[in-house]
Amino acid sequence: MKLFAFVREYQWIPVTGYLIYVAALTAGYYYNLTFVQLGLTDLGTREIGMSPEDVSIVMAVLALCTLVAAVGSGLVMDRRGWSTDLYVKFRLLFLIILVQPLLTSASYTASNG
Repeated sequence: MKLFAFVREYQWIPVTGYLIYVAALTAGYYYNLTFVQLGLTDLGTREIGMSPEDVSIVMAVLALCTLVAAVGSGLVMDRRGWSTDLYVKFRLLFLIILVQPLLTSASYTASNG
């Protein structure tokens, strides 16, 4: 990992980039946990009329899909050498940040539709 080499060499700009990247991923995880997962549970039970058990099954399937996507994208990034390029990670993060509000908006529109 280059982060420790940057710290040893007092290169604070790349260290700051790493910290921003980790902070953004942490915020994204918190966003997904609070708004998406809890919101989808409420949407499924209240608006769609699914049983809590059915919502749990769908959420488990979504979690498995997330796992597969995360492992797959990690493998692709590692094999292509993208995992060592901070700028590629930032582009991917920016894409994710763009997609999340779109999905939230679509969910809100579907529930109020």
